[in-house]
Amino acid sequence: MVIGYIDQGGLSLPDRDYYIKDDPKKIEMRNHLVEYATQMFTLSGESAQQAADSAQTVLRIETALAKAAMDRTLRRDPKTRDHK
Repeated sequence: MVIGYIDQGGLSLPDRDYYIKDDPKKIEMRNHLVEYATQMFTLSGESAQQAADSAQTVLRIETALAKAAMDRTLRRDPKTRDHK
């Protein structure tokens, strides 16, 4: 028997809560992600403004993905993950 399996992928930050919650640690981690992405886009040849805009786009996309993702508790429950 062959069963296809699809699962949600990972995000840049460790957990979906880093994108959704607004406590100081999570905000600081999002800021670090934007700084890092800005540096990577700058190294790839974008101007400083383009790199900053691209980094904000990365954060916006990953936040949307995090909102749609299951949290840790739901991922531990086989009934929410395994649908034969």
